[in-house]
Amino acid sequence: MLDIEKEIILPLFEVEKEVKVVIPTVNSFTGDKLSAFAPTTIGIPYSKGKSMEIIKQLFDLGILFEYITDLREISQSYKKIAEIEASYRNLSLSIDKFLSDSIKGFSHLSVRFSWKY
Repeated sequence: MLDIEKEIILPLFEVEKEVKVVIPTVNSFTGDKLSAFAPTTIGIPYSKGKSMEIIKQLFDLGILFEYITDLREISQSYKKIAEIEASYRNLSLSIDKFLSDSIKGFSHLSVRFSWKY
């Protein structure tokens, strides 16, 4: 994942030394959020009790999509997060399997939540 370093500025307090944190870029964070939608591999399982978590991820993506600037960085982030999540779950599948799972996951959500007029 690509990260940026930001200084923490506290105008109400005097600090003795400069404090910095490392945070993901918008593009990197978007890749991370997209990996959550691979329900049978690296993402959030589409089971009971997870609907609020899934809705939160969708909401976050809706906001992030307005600010993305680099699809290549999103792809790199997705791949990195997929590797990390796969190691947590002892999965030895290819990135193509995770991506396919994400595509199917989004397809399932779009059909399930589509509006009928």
